[in-house]
Amino acid sequence: MFLPHFTTISGAAEPAPARWLLMMHGIYGRGGNWRTVARKVTALRPDWGVLLVDLRMHGKSMAAQPPHTLAACAADVLALVDMQASAGHAVGAITGHSFGGKVALSMRAERPESWPLWLVDSSPSSKASAMQDASHTVVSVLRMLEALPAAFGNRQDFVSTVQERGFPLGLAQWLAMNLEPCDKGYRNALDPSAMRDLLQDYFSHDLWPAVELEGAPIRVAVASRGSAISSQDLQRFRAIPPVICHELEGGHWLHVDAPEPLVALISESLG
Repeated sequence: MFLPHFTTISGAAEPAPARWLLMMHGIYGRGGNWRTVARKVTALRPDWGVLLVDLRMHGKSMAAQPPHTLAACAADVLALVDMQASAGHAVGAITGHSFGGKVALSMRAERPESWPLWLVDSSPSSKASAMQDASHTVVSVLRMLEALPAAFGNRQDFVSTVQERGFPLGLAQWLAMNLEPCDKGYRNALDPSAMRDLLQDYFSHDLWPAVELEGAPIRVAVASRGSAISSQDLQRFRAIPPVICHELEGGHWLHVDAPEPLVALISESLG
């Protein structure tokens, strides 16, 4: 059993919240990417705390052993949820962005009645050919990471190199959050081989059956531009009565582009 690293955010010092919202990031990210949203949610709902999880092979969860799959990610987080429950910190809802949304659906497949879900611009569909699509941003980032030098003299060298490969400054700076000191300066802590394993499994799985299970409610935040949710996905979501969709103005990273409306929606939905 592997327990992923996590941090807690709480709006109230005493007593500790009885219920917790678990948040899961997307590929190449870490729990800290959602810290601002978590703080805003707990400010509005001090009766809730937030658990920010580093999924396997991300952030401080680098000690996980293969296979690196959605099922393994889900098992890791379920073990964490059970550990928290035994300590009296019950998880009452789950939010998953992009890759993290599919991890949440994998958890739902195991325990459909357990937690209301927020899927933040996350598609349950399989995309078997995506790994061969060089125009897919996630795939092009993976290929770039696989080709990067082993070390960089400083953070700016990394950012400049990523930009030279055709990626925007914002993405380069975000990826630089994964840098860690080494003998030659800085190295990228992400393991491209593990990222490839996770993405191959992510793209190969169809998790619509988990959406269609009778169980706790699902809410979906859909980005207005550059969304991972296709028009066919959106139509299918809307045909499943327990699912509620919210379209927000912003790109795929809604926690960056539309934090206020996203925080409001999540906070209002907490029981």
